[in-house]
Amino acid sequence: MITDLRVYVVITMFMIACIFLMILNFAIIHYSSHKSKSDHKKYEKWLNIIIKQTGKTPIAPAKHEQILLRKLTDTDSFFAYSHALHHLKSEIPKAYAYYIDDKHDVFEKLANIYGQKDYVRRAYYADFVCSFPELTGSSYSPIIDILISYIDTPDTNCLISVLKALCKIGNARGVVNLLQSINDKSFFVHHKLIANELSAFTGNKDVLITLLHGYGRNRGYGHNRGYRHSRGYGHNQGYVYSNSQQWNNNILVSIEEFAAETKASSPSEVSQQKKKRKQKPKKKTKGAR
Repeated sequence: MITDLRVYVVITMFMIACIFLMILNFAIIHYSSHKSKSDHKKYEKWLNIIIKQTGKTPIAPAKHEQILLRKLTDTDSFFAYSHALHHLKSEIPKAYAYYIDDKHDVFEKLANIYGQKDYVRRAYYADFVCSFPELTGSSYSPIIDILISYIDTPDTNCLISVLKALCKIGNARGVVNLLQSINDKSFFVHHKLIANELSAFTGNKDVLITLLHGYGRNRGYGHNRGYRHSRGYGHNQGYVYSNSQQWNNNILVSIEEFAAETKASSPSEVSQQKKKRKQKPKKKTKGAR
């Protein structure tokens, strides 16, 4: 009798658990469907706003800026805005270039706002900059320094997101400043991760390598050999603000890996390798030992 009762209780509990899981499944499906529709509506709304700004009857720039600063602090809304911007960039590149051109101040303000949030949202904004590097403009943008200021926590995801964004922008000085900040704060990022992002640098890699090797007086590089005067960088222009005098071993290894990969993939090195492959080995003469 007691055994039968226990079996009945177990079966009942199992059925209740199954019913609960079914209800939970339906709730998740309903929520996902509702959220998907909501996200699509937000995307369409942002796309209409952006396209209107590139047309003949745009919203007043000040009002549009207020809308961006008010709504883009919400991550979901920011995602929809990014999606709409991606569409504009791929489908109407001229309109995208026109829209981005006068929005540098807005994106700078947003960078400051996200800098006051947690490292997850900072990483999100760095990813946004990585997707749209044009928003920083052609010169050394204040956004670069703001992204570097995000590095006050040893969170690998945030560190790599910022490094990826700066490499996508292609500003060598910004990349060096970021690595200096990581170096000074003794934050650990695996050298393979750093080297991989450096290899994706969109600017002049030779200039970046020169700047990276030019850091650290103890290694025989830098100001003592006239580097600052010949290249136009240095303390007077905000290039070096580091307290250390040389890279730590982890960053140094990543720099050497990046430099070796860049050298191996350079056109001159590739052509030399091809010539070596084409050279046929000399035939041995008779009587030669």
